[in-house]
Amino acid sequence: MKKILPMPSSPARIPSARNVSKAGTPNLAEAGALAGGEVRDVAGMRAAARALHARGPQWVLVTGGHLAGPAVDVLFDGDTFTELEAERIGGPAGLRGLGGLHGTGCVLSAAITAHLARGASVPDAVAAAKDHVTGAIRHGLDFGAAGGCVDPAWNLQSPGGPSGRR
Repeated sequence: MKKILPMPSSPARIPSARNVSKAGTPNLAEAGALAGGEVRDVAGMRAAARALHARGPQWVLVTGGHLAGPAVDVLFDGDTFTELEAERIGGPAGLRGLGGLHGTGCVLSAAITAHLARGASVPDAVAAAKDHVTGAIRHGLDFGAAGGCVDPAWNLQSPGGPSGRR
């Protein structure tokens, strides 16, 4: 995995998110790096969510899009774990088996934020955002050897019809 910013040498050196973040949305690699271990399955996602929650966010959503099988995400509020499952679209590596699908995490966090701004509870916002991202993946844009990206506007209507390819 290409690192954009250098990681601290130890998870203990990562600053607390207390009083800053309502929700954290790490993927498997990010959750592992932040929690100090590798995340390979739902049990590991739960352990990472618990460790990250202790750092301050009110909610943690560990996304499992790179696991084999259904796309399972784990939401944790400090007391209760909720698993959100959706069909896998394409292979674990990305859109229709390509080497990578870009934009899922950004679209997910933006959709969660939008639903929260409209007054949804965190669990409802996360569930709606996961549904939106599943559609955005299904209608993703294929760039051939360069990979692909999700279509965050897949369900918008325009004068010419839906923006996504259905």
